[in-house]
Amino acid sequence: PPNGILLWGPPGTGKTYISRRLGEEAGMLYTLVQPSDLGSIYIHGSQSMIADLFSKAEQQAKESNCGVLLVFDEFDSLVPKRGNNDDNNQANEVAEFLTQLNNCAEKGIYVVATTNRIDAIDPAVLRTGRIDHIIYVGLPDSEARKEIFAMELAKRPHKDIDLFKMAEMTDGYTSSDITSIVTECAKNAFQKSIMSNRIIEITQDLIETAIKSRRSSVSEKDMKYYEQTRNFYSTEKENNRPRIGFRK
Repeated sequence: PPNGILLWGPPGTGKTYISRRLGEEAGMLYTLVQPSDLGSIYIHGSQSMIADLFSKAEQQAKESNCGVLLVFDEFDSLVPKRGNNDDNNQANEVAEFLTQLNNCAEKGIYVVATTNRIDAIDPAVLRTGRIDHIIYVGLPDSEARKEIFAMELAKRPHKDIDLFKMAEMTDGYTSSDITSIVTECAKNAFQKSIMSNRIIEITQDLIETAIKSRRSSVSEKDMKYYEQTRNFYSTEKENNRPRIGFRK
């Protein structure tokens, strides 16, 4: 397995969701690390916490005889680009990450990081031996949107939903946008159920109204940025890389 993987792309496309499922599928011990988990008010405090995190992960890997998957969310805030005017403490924290990431897979530690801003990450972090694969996670295609609708609706009472039309109407929407749309419809149906004293199901009209009332959370301007940045950073050729997904 690779030493480290970076999943990057627009917000709400399922990068953290994919990393969580990866841990489950691989049968590894899994830890999600938020930037606030490594924050400290003390000088060199965060640097010490980073070292301690990797040390504990290595110990866990040895004791459990299986790998430990560390998932770093919002990775750009943990390893920002260093410059001449940077805070020394922040530069030291980035340097600590560089040290700990070096061939950490040999210690049974595997890293998956997520970010919306790959260009804000220090370039030294992205070299092989630290982050071996950089994978762009873009907006869901029509088939993915259909499956997201199906997955979200399966949790709730519904009837006569045309999934293909729903996927068509949400072209350009993120995964989280679709989840939010179905959740909003569920709340509306629940309120009507209380008022009528009977179960009101989510219908096609209810979803279409919700879709028409909102735009995608990722603007066209944002998508142009991601598409322009994509070719520069991606280490995987999309035409040669098998489709990533999880079967039911």
